Amino acid sequence: MSEAIKRRVKRHVTAMEHVFFAVVQPGFENAAAAELGMIGISGVRTACTGGLEFNGRMEDCYRVNACSRTVTRLLMRLGRFGARDPERLYAGAKKIPWELLVGDGTKLQFSCSWKRSRLHFGEKIEKVLFEAVSERMGGCGLGAVLDEGSTAAQTIYARIENDVCEVSLDSTGPLLYRRGEKIRVSGAGLRETLAALILHEAGICGYDMIIDPMCGAGTFSIEAIGILLGRYPGTGRTFSFMDWPCFSPAAYANLVGRLPRESAGRGGGVIAMTGDIDEKSAAAAGRNLADAGLAEYADVRRRDFFRDAYDPPPGKKCLIVLNPPYGKRMRPGDIRGLYRMIGNTIRGKHAGCGYAVISPGVEYEKIMSLPYDRKVLFMNGGLKVAAIFRDAK
Repeated sequence: MSEAIKRRVKRHVTAMEHVFFAVVQPGFENAAAAELGMIGISGVRTACTGGLEFNGRMEDCYRVNACSRTVTRLLMRLGRFGARDPERLYAGAKKIPWELLVGDGTKLQFSCSWKRSRLHFGEKIEKVLFEAVSERMGGCGLGAVLDEGSTAAQTIYARIENDVCEVSLDSTGPLLYRRGEKIRVSGAGLRETLAALILHEAGICGYDMIIDPMCGAGTFSIEAIGILLGRYPGTGRTFSFMDWPCFSPAAYANLVGRLPRESAGRGGGVIAMTGDIDEKSAAAAGRNLADAGLAEYADVRRRDFFRDAYDPPPGKKCLIVLNPPYGKRMRPGDIRGLYRMIGNTIRGKHAGCGYAVISPGVEYEKIMSLPYDRKVLFMNGGLKVAAIFRDAK
């Protein structure tokens, strides 16, 4: 990179504020915005269903990727321009200073979408955009390579709606739910980002511990312990922004070094009472917790939520989190009986606990007959479901 481009990168990218777009699970925008506020991001606003925006500098980009448990992907907005035909699309894309944003020889891939647009052929849009990027970079003596499907490629997002194109640069790379902690999976589990959103919506930071009695691979337990310990999920992985010309390894290391130290687990001891009636699931959860370095904070056993004891220590404020089987995992008669027992058990044995329970429909909410303070509708595994939340009384 020439000295002239380095100066321009510093002046126009590093020293400037940018608009960032955080992709989140639709339905949980408020929980994600609250978490971003907790990690130091201000001015977060809802941009659309499943999307939050905020203005920030590169340090904020680093911070969200390294620290957020709820965001799926973070994009940096680059520009909006008219794109009613290929010529306008090309002209608008070429005005973006790509030489300051992607490195020489970078492998590029494009993710294009369109709605109410005269341009509606993905391959054509991608071809025009790549030509504009290549021409702009070539004028500065730099090059780029189109490399479809490569996990190492830098992704450029283009959304065309009402003949207006918005272009964004992916700062994340592999999705943020890929913590590298949960190696073993069990059944139809939750993504880590969704589990974290449910925990934040439930007010996890106001509790001392959780009961995770249908734990599967242990996702709720891993996320809850990480949140309550103050662990940051992304500090040990790499991101797309690390290949940007503006990336400063020293600034990133300084950010990570200034993060608050991990707390002592709210006095130490067990944070998650983790179990499953299926022995293989309980064993997988135990190994995942151990691999994440969290085994000392979890009491993991094979146990039946409806018959065995889940007794938190006296004085501990406790949250029950449940992702019961539903859909193809259960027969209709079995699932009704299961949800009836869930309701009876929570009302009977755990009346003083808060809870967050995923339900596959209003019918099963009625079967459980559990009062709730709020409900969030969302999609999981292609199915419409809801999470009901009750705060501890």
